[in-house]
Amino acid sequence: MKAILEFDLPVDKENFDASAKGMEWALMMLDLETWCRNAIKYGHKCKTPEDAFQGVRDLIADMMEDRGVKFPT
Repeated sequence: MKAILEFDLPVDKENFDASAKGMEWALMMLDLETWCRNAIKYGHKCKTPEDAFQGVRDLIADMMEDRGVKFPT
């Protein structure tokens, strides 16, 4: 099976970037799931649920910067 994606650049640049970085998003989610699993298994040092959620948000931001991906606008 073959699939050909076409984009009208620069108009569709955001869609192109999302398609081109799909594996980066998948790997990022795998890393995030592993981090969450380990935090649950080995305990975490957060005092409140808000602290835990902020920690996850910070981790996501770091992972996105490392992998060169961004949220669609």
